[in-house]
Amino acid sequence: MQTSISAIPEGALLLQNDIYFNDYSQYRDKGACIVIDNGSHKCRVGWSGEPDPKMVFPNITARPRTKRPELENVVIVGNEIVNMEFMRPHLKSQFERDIVVNYDVQEHVFDYIFSHMGVDGDRVEVPVLLTETLCNPPTSRVTMTELLFERYRIPKVSYGIDCLFSYRYNHQKMPSLVNCRDCFIINSGAHSTHVIPILDGRMDLSHTRRVNLGGVNTLKFMHKFLQLKYTQHRNSITLSKMQEVVENHSYIALDFLEELKSWRDPVRLQQESYVYQLDMVDPAKKEEQEKARRQKLILNIQNKQLKDVEGKISPLYQRLSHLQALREMDEESNALQFSLEREGISSQEELSSVIRDVEKQIDKLREKKTQILDKKEKIENPASAETEEKKYSEEELSLSRARRQELLDRLTERDQLRAELNKRGSLACQQKTKLLNRLANTMDSSTHASVNISDMEMDAQEKKIVDAMDDTASRRDQQEIEDIEHLLKLHDPLYG
Repeated sequence: MQTSISAIPEGALLLQNDIYFNDYSQYRDKGACIVIDNGSHKCRVGWSGEPDPKMVFPNITARPRTKRPELENVVIVGNEIVNMEFMRPHLKSQFERDIVVNYDVQEHVFDYIFSHMGVDGDRVEVPVLLTETLCNPPTSRVTMTELLFERYRIPKVSYGIDCLFSYRYNHQKMPSLVNCRDCFIINSGAHSTHVIPILDGRMDLSHTRRVNLGGVNTLKFMHKFLQLKYTQHRNSITLSKMQEVVENHSYIALDFLEELKSWRDPVRLQQESYVYQLDMVDPAKKEEQEKARRQKLILNIQNKQLKDVEGKISPLYQRLSHLQALREMDEESNALQFSLEREGISSQEELSSVIRDVEKQIDKLREKKTQILDKKEKIENPASAETEEKKYSEEELSLSRARRQELLDRLTERDQLRAELNKRGSLACQQKTKLLNRLANTMDSSTHASVNISDMEMDAQEKKIVDAMDDTASRRDQQEIEDIEHLLKLHDPLYG
């Protein structure tokens, strides 16, 4: 089947818009086939017999960065990728050294091609002509054939080399080449260049050579060269911009030295010179953007640190509650002994030591959490932090310090009393026993209704014992201490 895809020069007819065609049935009825020039840089797709391809797009795919769950499995292909530089870290190609190895990507490309060419239905009803690299491994061709037949159920497929298609096409169209049976083909692609001798109209494969030098090397050279020359614009000189410069404003000189001489002419220099405007950014605005970017990065790090601290402190609180519950149990009960053995604790003294260690760990994590919250507050609300500093006078700070010390003394006294309550035979333990007996005697023997201990008449010492037996007051005082410490760290320069 005669085709003309190979006559299209590199970079011709780049479709900027993502266009869907609806003439599939028309070409199918004519018996045409879909021609796919599957290049490692650009992919060209069209119908056989047509002078120009219908589609030209970058032969790559990407997954958009999004937090929306319905878009997690979406893959964008070719011209659907609007901001190429932004998506560069996420780009994927099916090629490795001009050979297709990633067939998942190739399948996404075929889906993109057939949907845009107007294929309606679950199969492709026209033959496909597909280009491949020179000396393509048989395993690669077999896998590609399986993909086309099993996934798309195409009726026929044929493979060929793009430069040989070009040779056949130009050999018939140009009168000067009709009788020319011997020639050299230099096929320069994106990643490699092939030199193919044609003898008596046939390719001489034994003398064919491949050079690992192509358009990508030119692009990288231009990118590095301009970045070194214009160091102040290093970030603005991107690979995408250099691709535009190389494809639209460069050409191959047939005689390099003569070309250099011709550029000495000021008239030609004026006519052939182009001014390329890079993205201009206001220095003040750029500084603000950089500052905002740094603050966002710091906030992300602080949020992660805060999450880690909260993840560590929550199990410690649970362990502390469990250990404190063990300390409240009767020393001679079997349940206490079993629980201590399971925790690896041999005595009440060791239990108290473990509780103190857990409390120290919690205090350190609370202090770290407070520091992180302070830093976040300064970054998120710098103006409000300055305003808050002016609101607190020295007298108010002094009252806060006194209140903090009062709460600390209360916690210490409560801890000491709690330790005395656990000592068998101590005065506090005896008072606790009497208090519990009084509570039992006040219970209604007929209805067995319980009586709230807070409703009983108690002296000051008994109230302290009840307060020590309940952890709610301690947690409430500890939370108030944390709030006061947070305030003093923000507004008291002498604190800490």
